[in-house]
Amino acid sequence: MDRSSNNVSRYEHELTTLKNDVNATALEYFFYLFIFCLSAIFPFYVYLNKVNKIRDESVSMFPVTNHIYKTVKLTYFMFFSSISLFYIGFFLVGSFVLSLILIFTACLILFALHIITQVTQQIISLLAIRKFTIHFFPSSIQSVIKVQGWLLCNYWLFHVGFLLKELLRVIFMIRYQDSCEKDFRFDKILYLAFNIFHIASALLYVAVSFRMKERNTESLKKNKPQRLIVWQTKIIMIFKLVSSFF
Repeated sequence: MDRSSNNVSRYEHELTTLKNDVNATALEYFFYLFIFCLSAIFPFYVYLNKVNKIRDESVSMFPVTNHIYKTVKLTYFMFFSSISLFYIGFFLVGSFVLSLILIFTACLILFALHIITQVTQQIISLLAIRKFTIHFFPSSIQSVIKVQGWLLCNYWLFHVGFLLKELLRVIFMIRYQDSCEKDFRFDKILYLAFNIFHIASALLYVAVSFRMKERNTESLKKNKPQRLIVWQTKIIMIFKLVSSFF
């Protein structure tokens, strides 16, 4: 009986080990696929921006989109730099101290990427509000452009704000480390608040798309931007709703 139990336990252990190995391998391949997709998409993104730059410069929203373009280039550089530092620190450096410095630097870069990503998401949501305001209140265009200019000049405030948010999270984690309830509540409130803001801003695109459809100009017939806006809204809504509940 004991021998049979030992065989069953050994079988369960081997099965668990196999599952873990399979999951690790799948995750590794997914990571490589992700890196490949990022590397393949980026040249097209740069090319399209270069081709359309002259046309886009005449649009009032160009300073914002151009800033996002520069941010995307920066994030690519930071992301691949962090991967390189991790690889060098783990596999190529013999000195423990140097390896630790490289890995710590890579972690700082990833943290900076986390902040930049959140800021970019907020900017994109603000663009939705901007588009809605201009389409439904044309007389406010000059005011919107002034606000846009102020935000671009004080772009660093977004980074400071999200940095403070992350520091508050750390403070809550340290202060309430014995009781996870308050820390969890703080995280949940922030998470839901930002998701609600993103979803609400995405919904504004629906109103804009109907507005564009009503105008029915030759330019709109040719380019059909409302289709892009509707699909963009669907993707944002689905992603944010799913992430909010799960």
